[in-house]
Amino acid sequence: MVREGDALERLAKVKKVAFDKTGTLTCGTPKVVAAESISTEYASQQVYWLAACAEQLSEHPLGKAVVSSWRQDQSAALVPAEQFQMIVGRGVTATIKGVQVLAGNREMMESAGIEPSALPDVQVFLDSGGTIIYLAADKKTGGIFGPFRYRAAGKCKYDSGA
Repeated sequence: MVREGDALERLAKVKKVAFDKTGTLTCGTPKVVAAESISTEYASQQVYWLAACAEQLSEHPLGKAVVSSWRQDQSAALVPAEQFQMIVGRGVTATIKGVQVLAGNREMMESAGIEPSALPDVQVFLDSGGTIIYLAADKKTGGIFGPFRYRAAGKCKYDSGA
């Protein structure tokens, strides 16, 4: 993922790229594989809906994936996010029908004074190479999303003849 425009400008001058990575390189479009509620107040479907509503104005690829996955998989309409704020490197905040929603990484939750619940599924998602988005509703941990899987946009091509 490219997070800054000047990175693309510098990339235009690159002639070769080498990857030294254990695991797999992915290409394509991310898609939400699981949405789970870790709240007694919200069902998984409600947590997913809150996240999709909050992420509508997000510029982050995973935020966009939450919205597009919701629209593909669900029939309930999204409502506009109010008081939307994107926090670079952390996530988004928004108000959805009077509920203050935070959707982002663990650091975002911790900086807001919210301790994400330690669920066994979190480690399973992370161990499978997935990325987790945490969701909090009204300052309480509400759910997790992940892992994000990538729908291939054709095969990733490589040239090992460097």
